[in-house]
Amino acid sequence: MPTKKKPQVTATPERRRELLDTAAEVFAEQGYNATTVRKIADEAGMLAGSLYYHFDSKESMLEEILRTFLDELWEG
Repeated sequence: MPTKKKPQVTATPERRRELLDTAAEVFAEQGYNATTVRKIADEAGMLAGSLYYHFDSKESMLEEILRTFLDELWEG
């Protein structure tokens, strides 16, 4: 019997930005190496597995935070 596919839900850009802001705060407080995905998820009020829906890894969150920072810096 064929299984039904669940409709794919996409995250809003606003939610993604909120999660990156939360990650940046936790990185600033604890340092990147001491920060866990679980800690970021806890601060965001979600399960760690749910955070992986939005980002591939802790490293990808940091890369996006830094890219955004540098883009804003260069734009003035």
